[in-house]
Amino acid sequence: MEKTSEGKLLELATRILSDDFLSGPLTPLVLYLVGQTKSNEDSVLGRTRLLFHIRHLFCLRAICLAESQFSPEKRNYPNFAVDWRSFLTVKGGIAENFFSTFRFPTGPVEHTGTEMMGLVSHSKKQDWKDVLLIAAPFHQLRSFLSAVAATRKLDYPVRLWNLLGVSLPWGEQSVHSQGVQTGTRSDFIHAELEKVKVYSARGDIATVEEGIEYLNWRDAQK
Repeated sequence: MEKTSEGKLLELATRILSDDFLSGPLTPLVLYLVGQTKSNEDSVLGRTRLLFHIRHLFCLRAICLAESQFSPEKRNYPNFAVDWRSFLTVKGGIAENFFSTFRFPTGPVEHTGTEMMGLVSHSKKQDWKDVLLIAAPFHQLRSFLSAVAATRKLDYPVRLWNLLGVSLPWGEQSVHSQGVQTGTRSDFIHAELEKVKVYSARGDIATVEEGIEYLNWRDAQK
């Protein structure tokens, strides 16, 4: 059966949305909280708190967060390894020993691509085999394709899983992408799809086809 480009995108999106992170992983699971702006952080933090309270359903190894290299004056988003960690320990009741952090790779900007390079590099150092990406729903697709690209660039075949963050009001005005993109969250879905097309065409992230190939490889490990 010949698959159209639209069909391949739908296949990848469907498999990401329905990812079996509870029974699929072969080793204790690491939760990675994909960075997000202040106006959307409740999506990621809310899902993490809910997931932590059902951790008896799976084997949790660690909760991973990225540390910014920039001071608050030079970024329009939280320092996740500090701000989110503090929130989750105080409000979420998560013990300090669950957390593992890494520093964003040195560079002029911090974005999803550099974040995933840092995550995969840290995973390699820690010998992590299964990592669950928790991102805002509109950001999940690009986060996954960025992480897949990082596994190839760093030659570390970590198994990546997906779980969408809590849905926040779609028609509400919000801020995304290092605090420079504004619009409703439903607008961000279309903006993210355009980014996937542009970034994958120039090799910054994996293509839709490469994302499907990666999932086929990962699922064959079971």
